[in-house]
Amino acid sequence: MYTLDEVKEQMYKDLYAFETTGAVIESMDDNGCVTVRLNLSPAHNNSGGRVMGGAIFTLADFAFASSAYANGIFTTAINCSIEYLSAGRGSFLTSKGYIDKAGRSIVFGGADVYDETGKMIARLSVQAFRIEKPMV
Repeated sequence: MYTLDEVKEQMYKDLYAFETTGAVIESMDDNGCVTVRLNLSPAHNNSGGRVMGGAIFTLADFAFASSAYANGIFTTAINCSIEYLSAGRGSFLTSKGYIDKAGRSIVFGGADVYDETGKMIARLSVQAFRIEKPMV
């Protein structure tokens, strides 16, 4: 398993998630589950004034990918499904990425997204193909 600093060094090469969207890796537990934070601004809102689904998806996808990398698993997504459970409240969102099962070629996992109040607002399920080395 990689250290938190090694995960950050690698994953911050994902310029869309890190620089454009603003996702920041906060922590990692002993199982390699990575928590990512997104401080919200008006740029993350849709035309209705709520956080855009694409921003939520990016946060969750980045959390899953960071968790996979933390566990030494390099992947490229082959299927993702997200359930939007509720509108988020507050000034930030967090997402916790995890691996459910890592087979020889297919990895199953996902990420849960929470608003500032701790309410789960989305759940991402991912099936990914295992690759030889990091793509970024």
